[in-house]
Amino acid sequence: MPSLSSDEARTAMKSPIQGMVETFSDQGETKVEFVDVGKNPLCFQIGKLAYLRTETSEERLSAFHLRQYGVNTPSIAEGYAFYHKLLSICDSLTNTEHQTNPVSE
Repeated sequence: MPSLSSDEARTAMKSPIQGMVETFSDQGETKVEFVDVGKNPLCFQIGKLAYLRTETSEERLSAFHLRQYGVNTPSIAEGYAFYHKLLSICDSLTNTEHQTNPVSE
């Protein structure tokens, strides 16, 4: 799904940071921070640029949410869903288990 940098994204990033993903490569380190902005698209920041996922077609959003999060609806709290998906990945890598709430429609 496409994402664009915007004033709306910069405003949303004033919410408390919910999570962060860091990657390391030969080119250096990249840090992506994301926030929970309620039942809205995923909002994240890379460096000083803030982005908001921009898809508006309800049909495409439902298909994307079903594929990524297992929920067939155009409107979910995407930051929350992404956070719990990352926790699940961490759990599988470290053989631990976090208490998580399922994504609700």
